[in-house]
Amino acid sequence: MWVYCTVAVTGAFAGVQNLQIESTPPDSQFEFQDKSSLFWERFELAFTQNGDKLFADRFHPLSFFGKNLHDPDHFRGRVNSTAQGTISKSFVKGIREATADLPILLEWKEHESFLGEFIWNSVNSVDEEEVASLDLTYRPVERSWWNELKHTKKIRYGIRPFRPDPYAFVGTSIMDGSDLIMLGNVRYYYKDFSNHRFELAVSVPLLHGFAIDIGTSYEFGRHHEEKRLAVKLFKGLKNGGVIHLGFEAQKDPVLLAGVSTPW
Repeated sequence: MWVYCTVAVTGAFAGVQNLQIESTPPDSQFEFQDKSSLFWERFELAFTQNGDKLFADRFHPLSFFGKNLHDPDHFRGRVNSTAQGTISKSFVKGIREATADLPILLEWKEHESFLGEFIWNSVNSVDEEEVASLDLTYRPVERSWWNELKHTKKIRYGIRPFRPDPYAFVGTSIMDGSDLIMLGNVRYYYKDFSNHRFELAVSVPLLHGFAIDIGTSYEFGRHHEEKRLAVKLFKGLKNGGVIHLGFEAQKDPVLLAGVSTPW
């Protein structure tokens, strides 16, 4: 078992705030300027919040499972590339969340029509993209998505077209009255309409604060078929620490286990 002791990474973007652009527009442009200012205020808040979450996720000690940490050059390169990618993703997610709060999208969503929910979830629901059902490492933002599904108690569905691997998704919670039975997230990846992949991720609450996540994928197409299965066991500690175990069943099984706790 690998045991880690660390201080959680938070507030990484604390300094990226208070960006103010002052101007005195003509009266005829006041309404436009006011709406523009509101958009950038929403973006600034979303950018900061996503930056904090993504940095804590990417640099969590349990996210380095199975990585080569003994080569200093490799480690520095990984840190630099991860930081750059995190800033870029925080910017994109900030734009998307600010756009999702535009009046026209909120109006569509409030009508609770299929199309309105579909468009709003496709633009927003940014934490869903961090679900990595076959990644054995601990991912805090992945848990944020499960918590979001648990509290909203609604079906979330949409598409992610602007990616190298576009997909459609559906996420939901299954309840028995007020008791949570299971959370689920399904993805369908499509490429050239000839290669298809389905991913299913479920999170089931257990006794004493434990939760078990099960992820599986099935890919089929012209040239090959592939099946994978991964299991992750998680427990959050009262002091903010985490107990995590991940197992992947394959030809050469992989088992990762670790504990992270603040000082």
